[in-house]
Formats: sequence, C-alpha cells, structure tokens
Amino acid sequence: MKEKLLYISTNQILGGSETLWSKSAIEISKRGYDIKIATYYEAKCELKDFDRFNLNLRFKRPSMFNRIVWKLKNKQSTRIDKLERFLKNFSPNLVIISQGNNVDGLNLMCLCKKLNIRYITITQLVTDVLWLFLSDEKIMNLVEAYSTSEVNYFVSEHNLKLHQKMLGVIQNNSIVIPNPFAKKSTQEIPYPTLLNDLYKIALVGRLETYHKGYDLLFEILAKDKWKNRNVIFNIYGDGPHVQLLKRLSKLNNLDNVCFKGHENEIANIWQANHILMMPSRMEGQSLSLIEAMFYKRAAIVTNVGGISELITHGIEGFIALTLDCEGIDYALEEAFTRRNEWKIMGERAFEKVMSLPNLNAIENLNNKIIAICND
Repeated sequence: MKEKLLYISTNQILGGSETLWSKSAIEISKRGYDIKIATYYEAKCELKDFDRFNLNLRFKRPSMFNRIVWKLKNKQSTRIDKLERFLKNFSPNLVIISQGNNVDGLNLMCLCKKLNIRYITITQLVTDVLWLFLSDEKIMNLVEAYSTSEVNYFVSEHNLKLHQKMLGVIQNNSIVIPNPFAKKSTQEIPYPTLLNDLYKIALVGRLETYHKGYDLLFEILAKDKWKNRNVIFNIYGDGPHVQLLKRLSKLNNLDNVCFKGHENEIANIWQANHILMMPSRMEGQSLSLIEAMFYKRAAIVTNVGGISELITHGIEGFIALTLDCEGIDYALEEAFTRRNEWKIMGERAFEKVMSLPNLNAIENLNNKIIAICND
C-alpha cells in the first residue's frame, strides 16, 4: 500500500516561498508516494498532476435546514470544515504544512492534532511584527502545536532564533533547512557590458510595498543625486501593489525606475543587470538573492532574515546598517561609489553560495519525510 502525503501551503500566490515544498512533492512522488496538495492558488506546471484541494472552498456555510435545526435546539450554527472531511477521507501518513509565517498554519496544526495525523512544518518567514497580534494564550497554543510536530523547519538561522524568542521556548524538534535552488541552465551568464557607462540595478520579487520596502527605496530615489546619475532600477515581478508603486514612481518623477513585469527566465534578468538590490523590511531566506549569487551578482541589501548569512558587507555586497531611508541610502551610495568592484564581488558571491547546503535541501527534506513515514 502506498504511503500517502498531503502538502498544504498557506500562501495566497505561487512564488519563491513555494519552491521547497513543491519540489519536494514532485521528487518524492517519483518514489511511488501518493501525493495530494492543498493550496489557495491554482496549481501550475508539474503540480497540476496532483489532486488538489482548493483552500478557498474550505469552509461551507451550513444549509438552511441545518441552521433551523440548530436554532431549535439552541445550538450555535457552525461552519462545515471541508478540509477536515478531506483529511479524514484521504487519511495521509504525514501532512507537510508550508506556511508564509510562523503563525499562519496554527489552525492546520491543530486540525492535524485533532485527527491524530502526524505533521511537519516549513516556515518561510518569521517577523516580530506579528507580536502585535499574539496574546499569551495564542503563544501557548503555538508552543503546543510546534511541540507536537514531527519536525519544524525554518529557512534561516535568524528566523529560527526569532521564532524561539517570540514563543519564549527552545524546541529540540526545530532546525534550519535552506531554500533550494538549481540553475535551469549551466550556461555562463557574463557580466553585462556597460553601454554609455549606464549601470543597471535589479529588484526581483513580489511587489508588496511594506514587505519589500519599495516605499523606502522610492523616497531615496526621489533625491536629485539619484535622478542625475547614470543608473537604472529595473523592477521585476508582480503582486498586490503594482499600480500603487507605479503611481508612487510617477508622483516622485522617477524616470530611472522601470517596471519589467514577471520574468520566467531568471537568466534573462542577469543578462541585463549588474547587481541586485533588496530594501526589504523582512525576509526569510531570499530565493532571489540566492539566484543572483548563483549568476555571479553582488547585492545591496538590508540586514533582515537570513541575509547576513549569505552576504558579508564589502565582500559579496553591501548591507544597510539601519532599516530606514538613511541606512539604505548610505549602503546604496557606498555601492555606487564602489561600482567598479561589483563584478569581483559577484564572483565572491558565487563562491559563497556554492559552499552552502542549498543544493541538497530537497533530498534532505525528502529523506526526513521518508524516515518519519517508515517510523
């Protein structure tokens, strides 16, 4: 009888944070496992081969008849959890919960506990902003849910330590697993030739203003010094704030900011750009940064999430000392002053990322899943 696995993602869109679990599902299915997935977004590419539960349809309002019956019995009408029915029918050996932050999947963990189904968690982001919404009671619920998990994965050491701080406990079943990356092509992407001494800086990722810090960058670029310099900022990606950012760009007369939309081929980005910039307010372990380093590009970054585990200031790139306009502007200024070093910094970035365990992340995760199922 086949072992059965259910992969659940709490993210609303298919992006870099989905790479770890989705590649795990695809690879482990080749070993004969029965795989199902549960997502909010429509499955694409190889994920289409799996039966999918649509999380948007998870809760169903009770019928009029049932609501009348409950009312006559002085009972409160409750929503029907279709995911619970799905889990009971499928009866997986293990549920893999991939969550956008360390709070997202609490209800899923509790559901697995209720049904006595083993589960593991993969957390892509931890931010202390969520502390604003956590009472002692909810924190203790999280502590219990994470304690019951077979293993809890975090994509950077920083995120794991912050998670422990937020919950006030150290749990021995929590470890770090890096986000994976594999080049689609072994073709060397040369450092772009300078045309008219014009430097091109790429920003790659979801267009979400607060998370990615685009508002901070635009405030910096509104200064005359950046408008008058031979530099272009190419923004790749889509997301909920595309129109907002275009309006902000127009409002600040940012003629050197170009919106490139989503680019499927990462290599195309690095054929055209000299360095990566990430003014983020929060990160887990950025896949965009890892990809840039694989293509021998340095980076201008903020010191959030696992970024400092990848970039050393002045070696593989430049790190803003403070998470504000002043700190980011200072780092960008230093980077522009040292722009003749970007190429050699990119080569160091490649050496750094090649020394990390990212290439084995999927294999390590799947070996753990198999070990749990065989236990």
